[in-house]
Amino acid sequence: MAFAIARTQTQVREIKVTGGSVALIDAEANHAQSIEILSKHGMRPPTYQEAFVHLMQNPGLKEQLKGKWFYLAGEGLQANGYHTIDNTGNLKAGRGNPEETVYAYPGSRPLSLMVDSDTIVYLRRFFLKGVDWPGSIAQVVVGVKLDGSSQAHAGVLEAAQASKQLQKAVSAVVRSTGPAEEVVSRIAQSGLMNKGDVKKLQALVRDATKLGQTS
Repeated sequence: MAFAIARTQTQVREIKVTGGSVALIDAEANHAQSIEILSKHGMRPPTYQEAFVHLMQNPGLKEQLKGKWFYLAGEGLQANGYHTIDNTGNLKAGRGNPEETVYAYPGSRPLSLMVDSDTIVYLRRFFLKGVDWPGSIAQVVVGVKLDGSSQAHAGVLEAAQASKQLQKAVSAVVRSTGPAEEVVSRIAQSGLMNKGDVKKLQALVRDATKLGQTS
């Protein structure tokens, strides 16, 4: 999966990193704007695990992001205090090497990640939090390239021309990190959409998935 840093809405520059490439696009944006920018460029926000894996494996990428914070996929964080990042990007309680240490600040808002410019003051490189208001302006937009089922997510968004309920459901599919079909199934079971819109959404996902598999 390719990793991307969004810094401008008009010019994309890709940099090769371990396991893919990084696209730099200059832009400051709130949560909604970040997702919109990424969708236009065929990307989505990374999970914190994805972000940590790429940052730990690519020192150059970490250097590019020092002193900046950005939105991640998902909302809500239960972890609290100092944690060490393992090789899968997950967190283990306790402080380790400052370059592998993150301070987690729990909350129920959109997740965000700060890459500190130095490790001297706080003895950690990263600050993971779930407390930023969605309207807060991040200094950079960071995303992962859409592929596989993620391409289906993007195709659904482009194809949707329907009711407000369907548009909201499509946005939920695009923002998700799991298989599109599973997200659609949960939406259908929630009873929040009428049966006609559910069928439209299912058809859009099937068509977009076929496109993703052949691209």
